[in-house]
Amino acid sequence: MGTFFHPITIVGPNGEETVEALVDTGVMFAELPSPVLTRLGIVAESRKYRDGRGLAQVRARLGGHEGWAMCIFANSDSEPKLGRHTLDCFILDIDLAGHLVPKVLREVRHF
Repeated sequence: MGTFFHPITIVGPNGEETVEALVDTGVMFAELPSPVLTRLGIVAESRKYRDGRGLAQVRARLGGHEGWAMCIFANSDSEPKLGRHTLDCFILDIDLAGHLVPKVLREVRHF
């Protein structure tokens, strides 16, 4: 499976913005350029990501669903990315053709 892009809409106090983001399961969280998040009125939490970058819970729309995702404040020239935690938050998976699809949840029974 190759890499692909998918739109994500970020919703903040100052409006919303849709960006084309690289779907990258090698990263944990969504990573969006700081200017986009700042423009939308999203403020980083007091805790930081392990490399010192800011973090925030953001309201977003992805794959026809609206929900919350953890987002890293990336450099202004960084490419927007969707990480594996973001896909899990929206209960999405990647199929063999490189599309986002609903994740199949399996029932686990404990005896």
